[in-house]
Amino acid sequence: MQSIISKTLLVALSMASASHAMPVNPVDNMRLLSTRQTSCTLNAGQTGTCISTSACASQGGTFEAGHCPGASDIQCCTLQPVCAAPAVNDDTILLLQTLEGFVPTPYPDAGKYSIGYGHQCSQPQCAEMTVPIDQTTAVSLMTADLQRFEKCLTAKVGGVWLNEYQYGALISWTYNVGCGNMETSTLVRRLVAGEDPNTVAGEELPKWRMSEGRVNPVLVNRRQQEIIFFQAPSDVYVLPASCQSTN
Repeated sequence: MQSIISKTLLVALSMASASHAMPVNPVDNMRLLSTRQTSCTLNAGQTGTCISTSACASQGGTFEAGHCPGASDIQCCTLQPVCAAPAVNDDTILLLQTLEGFVPTPYPDAGKYSIGYGHQCSQPQCAEMTVPIDQTTAVSLMTADLQRFEKCLTAKVGGVWLNEYQYGALISWTYNVGCGNMETSTLVRRLVAGEDPNTVAGEELPKWRMSEGRVNPVLVNRRQQEIIFFQAPSDVYVLPASCQSTN
């Protein structure tokens, strides 16, 4: 009897479910099947993944038609590898703290305001924070800033062989001039082209000594300190970066 009741209940539930189910649109069903991620190969031989062109573009990828089944906007997408930006060593942090100096209150800096160890504020007079700040807060701000500069520098020179001191010196320079200036610099272009890093640093870093159209003695000294740091011997190489494919 229990078996009969169970079968009856299952049939009833099945019928109820069927009566409330939405009809399947064949076009939507085909689209769903076509959006399943499958591997593909570009004309150049590179391996990619079949996803929508919008999803590919949003992730910074490039796509190519003719390699994936389904809808026309499902194309073979290749993404740039994700490269982990190495953290600077303790000596670099000490160098930066020495060069920047600790300032607990806001001060004018290249048209904006900075505080702590050269942290650039987002609002005039650093209104986004309570001032003065202590050294603990200054170190926290510098740590967050360093992660940003490590990331942008690695994105440009991640394939160049640099040891921990060469990398640290370039981080100090980038911390000072900003990611935008670093990215478009002759220094970076020469490194990426494969020139000797010590030669490039010795010739290019001293050029970054101008402030408001004049040679700034503070920047002259900073560049000299960065060159000395750059040339410190070390067998610990932090670049090329460790990269993982996103495809």
